[in-house]
Amino acid sequence: MRLFPSLPAASGVFVTGLIALTVGLSACGDVLSCQNACQKAYRDDQCNFGAGLVDDDAAQDCTIECENALRTNGDLDGYDPDDLNSVDRSTTFELKNEAQAASWMQCVMETSCDDINKGFCPGGGIN
Repeated sequence: MRLFPSLPAASGVFVTGLIALTVGLSACGDVLSCQNACQKAYRDDQCNFGAGLVDDDAAQDCTIECENALRTNGDLDGYDPDDLNSVDRSTTFELKNEAQAASWMQCVMETSCDDINKGFCPGGGIN
């Protein structure tokens, strides 16, 4: 019995591959996304960056900044979230493009909360 009888047989291979990919990604843990990175950074039960801020607002502002950056092509332009000296700390660093946002999300998801609170992974309101 075919899963989608109206599709040609070759489509079954595609659908099977898509299902396998989805299952594989969900087994890997947290999916790399602006929302997941911002939740990790700001939620009380996670890193709780900026304690005293209204967590929902901070996480929402972070998500908006990250998602807006993903809409703009560009390169890292010297940004290195693992280097405490890669951005000007006298102002709040804002993610500007997709390369910076992707690097930032990966940094947040792979970095301990202690290091995030020390200033690693600037962007998304973290400085």
